[in-house]
Amino acid sequence: MKDQVVTRETAELAKTKGFNENTHSNYYLKACDKNEPDKAFLCNDGSELERKIQIDEETYHNVYHVLRVPTQSLLQKWLREIHHLEVGAYKKWRNGLNARDNTTTYQTIVRDFTTLRLEYDSTKFMSLNGYETYEAALEEGLFEALKLIEL
Repeated sequence: MKDQVVTRETAELAKTKGFNENTHSNYYLKACDKNEPDKAFLCNDGSELERKIQIDEETYHNVYHVLRVPTQSLLQKWLREIHHLEVGAYKKWRNGLNARDNTTTYQTIVRDFTTLRLEYDSTKFMSLNGYETYEAALEEGLFEALKLIEL
């Protein structure tokens, strides 16, 4: 398992749902490209930003911060603590009966714990897809959990 940043699509949805935590990774846009948001570029820290725009005193002020990009674990924590949504990725066996094809894929489950009772079904989303990596399954779960938030 590798802690990686979420996709731009997930980060944009998180922003619309109120995510505003400090992150190490951010999208920036040069002033000359302000009418072309697709030209925004991802930087993981300040020194990377300096390298990408060949920073000097003048050009630094011509770069706009566009979007905070959390890691999957930071967004997962925010969803759990702020919105009571638990997102998990779990192993899904392709063929548990055939030992020669005992390969694993991952699926994701989103649970809502705002009104959890014994008779209450807390599962709000379960993927039927199989993902090759834990991170890919978790990404889908994070995106689906964000879609559940009503503002």
